[in-house]
Amino acid sequence: MHEITLEKNQFPSVLECNFLVCHAPFVHADRTVPFNVLIYVTAGQITVTEDGADYVINAGELFFLKCGVHHYGKKQIKTGTSWYYIHFMLSECESGKTDFLTIPKKTAGLAHSEIENGLREFTEQYICRTPAFKWKSSALLFSLLCDAAFYPQHMFSQKSVLAERLSEYLKEHVSEPFDSHVLENEFNLTGKYLELVFKREKHIPLQKYHTDLKIDEACRLLRTTLFSVKEISGKLGYSDMLYFSRTFHKVCGMSPSSYRKQIETNY
Repeated sequence: MHEITLEKNQFPSVLECNFLVCHAPFVHADRTVPFNVLIYVTAGQITVTEDGADYVINAGELFFLKCGVHHYGKKQIKTGTSWYYIHFMLSECESGKTDFLTIPKKTAGLAHSEIENGLREFTEQYICRTPAFKWKSSALLFSLLCDAAFYPQHMFSQKSVLAERLSEYLKEHVSEPFDSHVLENEFNLTGKYLELVFKREKHIPLQKYHTDLKIDEACRLLRTTLFSVKEISGKLGYSDMLYFSRTFHKVCGMSPSSYRKQIETNY
């Protein structure tokens, strides 16, 4: 896949950097260059072929072309497509070295991320060419490349944290009806994304998890209080006691009344 690797304390050398917007359709140049290329698309799509492998780079995706490897375009890049690019030199890791990072060939989901913000700030500083930036550019790019290398692990961690936050929120609001719009407003994310993350991390749909929490709490109340089934139904946010009873039966295999009687019989 011709991935790029970073070796500790071996800083890259920045050759060129810019942000471009396509004003007329064109095809990526057919070339083999002695430098690496970072491409980050902010709008539209770029297609490029490297060493016979076809790649499609969509908005919010970061991609690297390896120095010395033939690459070219097959399809036109459409008007309105915009992207950041950085040309940079990087020393090859010596064989046998173990202290190095491999950067993913392509990373998605970077829109509005710290990496996108970092690329924007880096490009703005490069264009200004201040004396300070000339000294810091290699270190700043090295930091950006490290972020790109660790981003998949960072995203995994973020999603785990998000799933835990959702779990805790649903526990705290077990007495309320499930409402995806309320979750969207609380977490400032779409309901579809929240559902996807939670199911991948917890292996259960969000609403099913919330229902199970409600039924667990119902079981606790049936065991430890004298509340009627109707009162328990209301405390858990069910406006229809019959619906609550059907849901309870579906989860526990018996009605709330039968559950309470079974507990009384056992103890």
